[in-house]
Amino acid sequence: MGFFSEIFGGVGRARVMNDAISQLAGSGNKNIILRDVHYEEALKFALQSGADPNSPDNRNMSDSVHFTMNVDGRSYYIFLARHIDGSTYLGVDDVEELTKQFRDRLNNKRG
Repeated sequence: MGFFSEIFGGVGRARVMNDAISQLAGSGNKNIILRDVHYEEALKFALQSGADPNSPDNRNMSDSVHFTMNVDGRSYYIFLARHIDGSTYLGVDDVEELTKQFRDRLNNKRG
């Protein structure tokens, strides 16, 4: 059981994860390793936040999971992965910005 789960249960897990996601979304940084959050706890958060265990992209949830989440009125792509030490790698990307980058790449290849 993870540190935050032992102290706070699901409420603590959600608070820690929401705070980390909000900080990354607002800072312009895209990723961080959450050393005090075991991946299993982060996975529980992901499932409670709408990660689809039946999605083909999430078929190996024991190692990584992704989902989208609204933060301050914007949609973000959230990626969680098991770090080598069992902690959690967290990646946060603005869906609108990712879509723009993708379209720009497609247009550059066509042009």
